[in-house]
Amino acid sequence: MWGINPPHTPYNSLKDCLEEDYVGYQGSAPADLLVRPNADTSLGKASRAGYYFASVTGVDRAFGHMLEALEEWGLAQHTLVIFSSDYGEMMCSQGVVEPSNSPYIESMNVPFLVRYPGKLSPRVEHMLLSSPDIMLTLLGLAGLGELVPPTVQGRDLASFFFGENVQAKPPPGVLYLQNMDGDKDAQGLVRDYIPLARGWKTHRYTLALRIDRRDHSLIKSLFFDDLHDPYQQVNLSLSDHPEIVKELCWQMGQKLKEIEDPWYTERVLGDLIAYEAD
Repeated sequence: MWGINPPHTPYNSLKDCLEEDYVGYQGSAPADLLVRPNADTSLGKASRAGYYFASVTGVDRAFGHMLEALEEWGLAQHTLVIFSSDYGEMMCSQGVVEPSNSPYIESMNVPFLVRYPGKLSPRVEHMLLSSPDIMLTLLGLAGLGELVPPTVQGRDLASFFFGENVQAKPPPGVLYLQNMDGDKDAQGLVRDYIPLARGWKTHRYTLALRIDRRDHSLIKSLFFDDLHDPYQQVNLSLSDHPEIVKELCWQMGQKLKEIEDPWYTERVLGDLIAYEAD
């Protein structure tokens, strides 16, 4: 596993990128680099976008060198290569500076590129992949899926990658989870966590619900039609779309139940989320 640190905040110097890469972006106005219509280029972070894109350029080059090395060593035909990320960079979209743990599409949508010569044919799959699915899927691609204990969370999606499961339905959606530090002990160490927000992402919709940490009441909702509003600029009212919200909450509730999430065990927002199957 190769964990490349850049691009990563704070994007403020040439320590995270090569000068030759930065020159191509140096002097460009934030509005010329951050072209998404939901980006707030007045934020201080916007002025550092050039370092971010220079870092991305460096990752492209380094990853290319690694692929070339596999070819030179004669390992390319026997190596399963995955390119992915833990989360995306908001880069001032939605006025958000901190990119991690955000339900917005810029943070949630990350690449998952798979190269397996002789096993997978090049194509684009519009499949929703959740973090717990990654380990199981990689083991499945390696032919080790049957050795995984049934208690392991996640789903082996290798058959979809191989094109063997054309009749089966891929996952309808994936969970969004946001937790925050809970109570501390006498030594000041955090001993538990607060399940602050839960959400459900489908091919068309993004739904995220945030609760008050004390009484667990709903304090904020984000609900977007990503098909007709790809930059998530219109936060839809839950009450204006009751049937869609009901279906999304039902799907989310079943997954929360499956993993025995605190929202399920404590029936958080039980008037909105259906935790028991009909």
